[in-house]
Amino acid sequence: MRTTYLTFLSWTARAALLFAALVLSPSSIEAADAPALAAESPVRPQYDLDISIDDTTHRATIRERVTWINTTKTATDQLVFNFYPHFQVPAGESLLFAKTLELLRLQPSLGIDRHGKAGNVSSAHLLAANSAPTSLSYSYDEKNTTALRFSLPNAVQPGQSVTIELVCDILLPNKQGRWGYYEGVTFLTNALPLLAVCDDGGWKPMPFVPWHQPWYNEAGVFRATVTVPENEKVACSAVIKSEQKLPGNKKKVLFEPFLGRDFAVLSSARYQEFTSSTKLPDGREVKLRCLAFAQHEFYATEILKIVGEAISTFSQWFGPYPYSQFTVAESYFGWNGNECGGLIMVDDRVFGMPHLARGYVEYLVSHETCHQWWYNMIGTNGFTEPYLDEGAAAYFTHRLIDTKHGKNNTFLAWPKGLEWLPNIYRENYRNGSMYHAIRNNEMPPAAQELPQYKHLFGLFTGAYDRGSRVFGMIEDRLGEAAFFDFIRGNFV
Repeated sequence: MRTTYLTFLSWTARAALLFAALVLSPSSIEAADAPALAAESPVRPQYDLDISIDDTTHRATIRERVTWINTTKTATDQLVFNFYPHFQVPAGESLLFAKTLELLRLQPSLGIDRHGKAGNVSSAHLLAANSAPTSLSYSYDEKNTTALRFSLPNAVQPGQSVTIELVCDILLPNKQGRWGYYEGVTFLTNALPLLAVCDDGGWKPMPFVPWHQPWYNEAGVFRATVTVPENEKVACSAVIKSEQKLPGNKKKVLFEPFLGRDFAVLSSARYQEFTSSTKLPDGREVKLRCLAFAQHEFYATEILKIVGEAISTFSQWFGPYPYSQFTVAESYFGWNGNECGGLIMVDDRVFGMPHLARGYVEYLVSHETCHQWWYNMIGTNGFTEPYLDEGAAAYFTHRLIDTKHGKNNTFLAWPKGLEWLPNIYRENYRNGSMYHAIRNNEMPPAAQELPQYKHLFGLFTGAYDRGSRVFGMIEDRLGEAAFFDFIRGNFV
């Protein structure tokens, strides 16, 4: 983990002048961490998960055993987790969230859970060899209410490990979002308690920001079983190893160990599974799964083609895709697309778009697929530096589509004879909001903390649009061959 961190710092050192040209701050990079194919590294956090989803009470019960090794130079007497379902919309901020959801074409009442604090820890114990479990006290930070702290009876010294087991319940609201249920789909994404990053300066939990992704996680090894109703299909970050029928029309799904930034679970009886595969440059075959509704077969099959092409190309550019499987899941969350480790979610509205809009779907799905490298393999701080993964994903997605369809292809494929109808050109789509911000003197810096963008428009123009130009500047200075040598070096 630390070797990759130093490699990523060397990248920013070489590119410092280019970042400075866009008012970036290379010294702000705190960590980068690329998961390797081997999922048994002893220094990574280990998560043993037993997740049970009840579709009657709409609750998820999670029994989580976590082992953490102190790889820092400083002893600590705490373990700190990010537990985002404990978030509650702050007083006075509902209007901002409502406007964000309207921008995403979602009725605000369908996405805002005004009650909040859906996550609750019911028990926590310290586990040690040859002794009974010890009950642990815990608390939430006053200013960051999703930072969950457990006090340990003894400090964990550098090189030592500690194991705790916690049980938590998550109330799944009938809302569209990251955790909840809607129209027969249950989703549990970015919802599990995950260890915050800890370095020589201590623990660094990141606050929850509902309108984007403040994730900052060490890559961990997840071993999981998930219990769901028997008639439901499960979309997950990991590969299914086996299924066991249980009493009461339930089943337990056992997964292969998974190494990644997070662990996502979605389930639904409405899911139909579509499959394909793609070959990597190294000869390995990756299985592709798309769990979507039966009426959305067109885009399910088209998306499998799109991700197959994207994974093959990105593997050439960055390094091999690290898993044997890639999953796409249809869900309800307002955003058009969203990435998790080993899995991306695509919103129901995208699956329901007219077939002539495939050009836009190709751009969207390719972007989310790119995050398997720029987020999951190279771990960035989504709260302090969202441009580092969003700018990269935006740049390389446009570069990919440039190679397939030319510099400024159209998103809409009108039938023959109707080509005169209005269209959306990809470069116009890419640049429109940025030029609007420049014209109105509202262009934000590319590098700043997530809340400083103030709203989604500022984030898109700063982190996505302006941030993507950083990578274009680097390629322009180095040339294509040296640029990709440079980029691939960060994934070694």
